[in-house]
Amino acid sequence: MSRTLAITVTVEPDSGKNGLLANPPSFEGVKNGMHVLYNCIGNEKVTFFVSRYCYDYVKEIERIFEKAEFGALFYPGDFQPEMEMPFGSFYKQSVPMVSREILTKKLTACREFFKKEKAIRFGSAWIDVMSLAWFGDNPFGFTHSSSTCPSLLSADEKFDHRCIKWTPFSTGKIIEVPLSIFGGDRNAWVSPTRGFGLTDNVFEIMRKADHITLDLSMRDLVPACSPFTQTADDSKEMQDRFDAWMYFSRRVGMTPVRITEVAALTVGI
Repeated sequence: MSRTLAITVTVEPDSGKNGLLANPPSFEGVKNGMHVLYNCIGNEKVTFFVSRYCYDYVKEIERIFEKAEFGALFYPGDFQPEMEMPFGSFYKQSVPMVSREILTKKLTACREFFKKEKAIRFGSAWIDVMSLAWFGDNPFGFTHSSSTCPSLLSADEKFDHRCIKWTPFSTGKIIEVPLSIFGGDRNAWVSPTRGFGLTDNVFEIMRKADHITLDLSMRDLVPACSPFTQTADDSKEMQDRFDAWMYFSRRVGMTPVRITEVAALTVGI
């Protein structure tokens, strides 16, 4: 069995160091980040999860990354009913606080906006296990999701992913590809951004993993466009780490794949 690597990139509006989205809206992280990312991975397979507010940049990203696929980045507050422009505030993203009726309407609106995309990500892994199981039976035309992190327990304990499997799994009609998949007690969300999940033993994991999912936000590649990379040194450190991970993944024979090319290895949560 081939050993696979999924590279997922979220495409979001700029945000300040306090985590609030820029007001007025700013998209420098998208406009400049796509070129920085290309320098890191070249024309490699990658999955972009795109905010509805950044969708105008899809054609330009597609022109640069010929092997890319695109998925929906779903924050409930971005879609009807009660759609709110989030600039100057945090994204509204608490799925457990949304009734099934409202969530159905919002996912229907998301499906209507992202007409051809087959993959979806619930933003920031803000989906509880019950909602994930429900979504598997009501996938709204999506085939793949990458919305969970097997080690995650949110501070308010509403989002507990500690029971989520480490390998890609099917739940209903959806194949869920967790954001990081290693197995064992060292599993965590893997992003090259400093202090974000696991960043110190990725080389060790790549030597033996059947699959790993690396995740980053495009805006993290550009200084002052993300709460995690406020300075040029922050962004350079992140780029260097990501470059090293990509180089090493090739050395140990991992094959990049798109999210929709990942097959379920187990069934059920």
